[in-house]
Amino acid sequence: LERGWTPFTAVQLRYSLIDRAAERDLMPMARAFDLAVTPWSILAAGTLTGKYLENPDHEGRAQKGSATVERNQAIAREVVAMAKAIGCTPGQVAVAWVRQRPDNVMVPLLGARNLAQLSDNLGALEVCLTDEQIAHLDEVSAFTPGFPHDFLVDMRDVLSGGTWDQVDRHR
Repeated sequence: LERGWTPFTAVQLRYSLIDRAAERDLMPMARAFDLAVTPWSILAAGTLTGKYLENPDHEGRAQKGSATVERNQAIAREVVAMAKAIGCTPGQVAVAWVRQRPDNVMVPLLGARNLAQLSDNLGALEVCLTDEQIAHLDEVSAFTPGFPHDFLVDMRDVLSGGTWDQVDRHR
């Protein structure tokens, strides 16, 4: 323990099927330092519940934000379809997906404003997505890691496929 300080035990970050940016660096850091992850906005301000698909004029935080983005609507449609197929609510699918992420201890923060929302969120404890369902949601919500990740992947391929093998590392 540095200077007798209590070590960090968790990292709190925004994370959902719509916003997976934490997978770039923060979640790998959490794994490396054995930190629990406490994600917030796991329903993307309600976008993943499907309520904005049913009624675009529904009042809420995402009404003029994330609920208007076509990519987010497409993800929400997939979540709604999966929920119908397995007999639960879209919110429960979205929460279950977060809870079942590999390699990290996930303790989702619920942003319920009323008892009905809290009950629905807690219902996700009864939902266990199959590997195929998780893979499907991963695919429809895939994101581009961006720089430097894409650059490093490109360089790895270049360096391991030719140039790197030709470098005289003993000089």
